[in-house]
Amino acid sequence: MLTETVSGKKMIILLSTFMLGSTIILGGSTVLGQDSWVSVITGALWVFPIVIIYARIVQLYPNKNIYEICLDLFGNFFGKVIIFLFSWYALHLGALVLRNFSEFIQISSKTETPQIIVLLSMMVVIFYLVKSGIKTMGRWSLIVFWVICLVVIISFIFSHTGADNFDNLLPFLNHTPGEFLIDSFYLFSFPYAEVVLFLTFFNSLQRGESPYKVFLYALFITMIILLVVAIRNITLLGPEMLKNSFFPSYVATRLINVGKFLTKIEGIVMINFILLGITKTAVCLLATCKGITHLFDLKDYKAIAIPISFFMVALAMIVYPNVIEMLEFAERGYYCVYASLFQVIIPLLIWIVAEIKNKKIIELKTTIHKVH
Repeated sequence: MLTETVSGKKMIILLSTFMLGSTIILGGSTVLGQDSWVSVITGALWVFPIVIIYARIVQLYPNKNIYEICLDLFGNFFGKVIIFLFSWYALHLGALVLRNFSEFIQISSKTETPQIIVLLSMMVVIFYLVKSGIKTMGRWSLIVFWVICLVVIISFIFSHTGADNFDNLLPFLNHTPGEFLIDSFYLFSFPYAEVVLFLTFFNSLQRGESPYKVFLYALFITMIILLVVAIRNITLLGPEMLKNSFFPSYVATRLINVGKFLTKIEGIVMINFILLGITKTAVCLLATCKGITHLFDLKDYKAIAIPISFFMVALAMIVYPNVIEMLEFAERGYYCVYASLFQVIIPLLIWIVAEIKNKKIIELKTTIHKVH
């Protein structure tokens, strides 16, 4: 299989847009009300060592994706078991994200449009991105990222024009350490540690680029943007309204009204949210297709993109019975526990076995060198 390459800068932006994804419309964690912004920072601190492990795996096997690494480390049978699990996670996450955005579009504007139409409309663009390859996805994410940054900055500035609503951030640190710990773990799993999917195609990173730099820069950029969004939402909505809103970021932007110059900007914001959702789902679809390719020893992941796309749409239709179940799956921590297998346990296993094997190879080379 030919490997496309993407620059470190574009990979950082692609990671950032992926992490922002559905997190922006769902508002991240809102259960702590005025203290929710603190979890944005502590969640990033929690994920820091895991991201270092992801980068170390890439460093040990710079020319291989995680599917190829699993086959090398665990053999054909156990390697393919892990490949199947990762492929399922990528497929399931893509379906979850699709459903998040189809519910968002239906509730916010297209209440009479059948959900299948919304899903298929998004999937057309997602399929095109995956079919076009990682280079096109990198260029796409660059445009989406800067548009999102512009919208976030403008909405933050105008949301506080003529209004002294920073009192909504008080009382400060009004929750127990246990509550902060649980909320941080929620953001650890969603969205930060979801970048584990990038191990499925990080071998596309241009030669000479540092995987540590890419992962950590993307983590920092995402944390800053989510922090700005969290503070904007809290100050505009207040703790109680924040907790009770399905899509707090969208609700917050609807309140922005600066004279005749800036009104009803939620339409622009909604379009930008959808662009983020398309980017995140495209990464999930790409990771799924690559996994299926290695699972069945196929030659090209692009050849199976169409059937996998339809399967992802079908899964998105049945993954939740309604929007309440969708939000409860995330807010009650079910997703965090489920995702820990793919985000923490399997990567830790891969890293430990890779380090042991790498140490043995170094020792063998040292012995051979001494003999000669």
